Order: sequence, then structure tokens, then C-alpha cells
Amino acid sequence: MDEQLMKTYPSRFGKTVIGSGLALLCLQPFNSQVFAQAPTVTYTVSGTAGDYTLDFTVQNNLSTANYPGGYIYAFGVNPENSDSITASPGAFTDANPYNTDTSTPVVGPNIQYDDNWSGGDIPDGQALSGFDVSYGGTTAPTSVEWFSFADVPGGNYPTGGDNLDGSHTTPLFDGTATEASVPDGGSCLAMLAAGVAALGALKRKLS
Repeated sequence: MDEQLMKTYPSRFGKTVIGSGLALLCLQPFNSQVFAQAPTVTYTVSGTAGDYTLDFTVQNNLSTANYPGGYIYAFGVNPENSDSITASPGAFTDANPYNTDTSTPVVGPNIQYDDNWSGGDIPDGQALSGFDVSYGGTTAPTSVEWFSFADVPGGNYPTGGDNLDGSHTTPLFDGTATEASVPDGGSCLAMLAAGVAALGALKRKLS
């Protein structure tokens, strides 16, 4: 950029450079999910010791560009001390237990998922909550294992990677859910404050 132009408009130049940088830094955690294909699963906890409710949210991360019409049609969790399913969202209903070690080929650890749902769908790019189970532990869990099946109408989902059963049409995913937390606005606020200070220094230097 021309040096005279920077001197003429130091404030505008500084705001553009620093503002753009801060925006990228604050948005980076969200952009990291853009290329993920396996769903993201989180949960909230309510109730008291021995009588908790875990409410799971499933985010379908299938790319609408690469897998249009791809949806999640089955989901299950395996929290210890879980008693039963207490709520099901949309068309999803309580399904039979599922063991990952019984699939063909055998995938993942030998986990018996007793809290399962099927019969509904979560469209690509959307999230659905309301998958609720009761939890009888004395303390709420810090993580919960989950699995899900998706349907990819184009039959072009790659094998390997996050696709555990090798199917191009009905990939199987699994993972570990964590408790949902309030977005960390403090980090971005700190970066904005630092940016304001840097902008002031830049203005003084260019004046």
C-alpha cells in the first residue's frame, strides 16, 4: 500500500487490518467445524444427584455441497448409570440396543448402547436436541460415548477415516460427547481490547 495513502488515512487503515485479524481469530473455532463430516454431539445436565436428565443435541455436519440430502437417522448413547430414555425429538422413537462390535466389519470398541433412537431424521447442516435420558449417578458425567448412522443418498461417502463401517451410503460414526458450555466471549473481548490498544499505537506511529 502507498505510504502516503497510509499516512492520509491511518485510522481507516489500522481499523481494517486489526479488525479483520480479530474477526478471523474470533471465528476460527467455528470455522474448524466447516470441514467436519461426523456429527458433533453435546449435552446439557439438569436435575440433582441420583436424578439427573441428560439432554443431547446432535449437529449434522454432512456437507450440503458434497452430500446433499444426507441425514442422520439413528443415534445412541452409552452413559454409565443411565436408567432409560425419557424424551425423543420429532419422529425419533426408542430403538433396540445396539452393539458396535456386532457390525460387519467389526468396528470400534465393544460397546453396548442401550439408549438408542431411530425413525426420524436430522437434515444436513442442522441440529436437533431433545434426546433425553435419565441418569442415576451421584455426579453428572463429564463425557458420554455415542454413535450415529447417516444416510447419504448419493452413495459417495468415503470409507475409512470417520466412517467406521465402510458403507458409502450409510456411514457409521462414533465419538465422545461433552457437556455443552456457554461460548467463551472472554477470549474475544480480550483480543478486542488488545486490538484497540494496538490501533492507538499504530495511529501514533503513522501520525
